[in-house]
Amino acid sequence: MNILQIFAIIWILGWLISSGIYVLSSVIKAKNTGREWSFKMQSHNIAAMLVAWPFTVAVYVYARIRSKK
Repeated sequence: MNILQIFAIIWILGWLISSGIYVLSSVIKAKNTGREWSFKMQSHNIAAMLVAWPFTVAVYVYARIRSKK
């Protein structure tokens, strides 16, 4: 495996994990508020995560570190 393949695998795995967490949390939130969750309405958010997931994780980690100080 070359470096590009390893990078692509890590990128896609990170996207799958973050998308899974997003879907689970939005389904739980929809149940708690009494709304119906729709994959069709959320698909644009999941697609956007393909590009944005590293930045989202970085902001989350930064916020957690700042809150512990």
